[in-house]
Amino acid sequence: MQYLFGVFLILHGLIHASYLSPRPKLADASAWPFNLSQSWALPGVAEVVVRPVGAVLCLVTVVALVAAGLSVLGFLVPQAWWRPLTLASMTVSLLFLLLYWHPWLVVGVFLNVVILAALVWARWTPVAGLA
Repeated sequence: MQYLFGVFLILHGLIHASYLSPRPKLADASAWPFNLSQSWALPGVAEVVVRPVGAVLCLVTVVALVAAGLSVLGFLVPQAWWRPLTLASMTVSLLFLLLYWHPWLVVGVFLNVVILAALVWARWTPVAGLA
């Protein structure tokens, strides 16, 4: 379970990096969920502000989730840091996904909420040694 959870956190972080990749050429541009050029929560704010804010949130999310995953795996990051890193990364990811919302992102939001609930209320740990 520990390895699955660690890999999941890393992959969950890396999928956020899609926001930093160029948008593919689609017939319907609104179908691409990873768009930093606008935020429903920041109406009327120029793209020159919205995009860098999103890029910073995205980078923080990716780095925090990858670090949390590595911590769970016990690789490069102390295992004692796994819970605070996971809580922080899930919170930043949730904020980021909600600010740059697209209906496809409901799965990511759901995963963040479930993991936050498991960590905070249920005091869940992927392995007894990580508590």
